[in-house]
Amino acid sequence: PFMQTSCRFLCDLHPERLESCIIFPMPKVANVIWKAVKPFLHKDTRKKIVLVNGPAGVKDPVPKKMSQLMDEEMIHQLEDKRR
Repeated sequence: PFMQTSCRFLCDLHPERLESCIIFPMPKVANVIWKAVKPFLHKDTRKKIVLVNGPAGVKDPVPKKMSQLMDEEMIHQLEDKRR
């Protein structure tokens, strides 16, 4: 109920404000949680959320999937802040 209520509240408060939400790093085990939560979200909201698995250490490379989701310049800016 908390997730469903929170998501509904945010959607009601800010409809269509979110273009996309990339969640990284995401441990593989979190996919199980995502599968449980996903049915409670509106289908348009579900389409906007992307989980990216992979190592997130300072010296770890950025997962290739990130290049498909974000502009290379944005990735470089985020990497500069992370290091």
